[in-house]
Amino acid sequence: MRSLLVRSFATLALLAVVAGPAFAGKKTTKDAKASKKRSLAECTSFGQQDREAEDGVDLAVTNSCSVPVTCSVSWTLTCAPESKKRRSSKADSHVFSLDSAAALTVSATTERCGDAGWALTDIQWSCAPKAD
Repeated sequence: MRSLLVRSFATLALLAVVAGPAFAGKKTTKDAKASKKRSLAECTSFGQQDREAEDGVDLAVTNSCSVPVTCSVSWTLTCAPESKKRRSSKADSHVFSLDSAAALTVSATTERCGDAGWALTDIQWSCAPKAD
């Protein structure tokens, strides 16, 4: 009787050593879904590029999230930034929605500056889940 008990215990111990790690690393469906979720910071991106005509900057936002988002881009355009007398600044912004796997480019143009020099500063962007 005692040898049967020892053999049973040894078999269970061996099974735990061999099969234990396989069960310990197994994720549930809930864990798998949680690990697939990404933050908006990971699935939205921003880029800027000078326009070929040198009349502004293109500001692009891309949404690779699985949900639609509402985004905003803002900037300040300063005309004649080197001139104390002619310098003028104007803040501008654009708010828009992006579906999943979509992108939008906003042009920050400098036509209001005419032939004067210009500077684009305080460029900011943000995105949040689109409200239902």
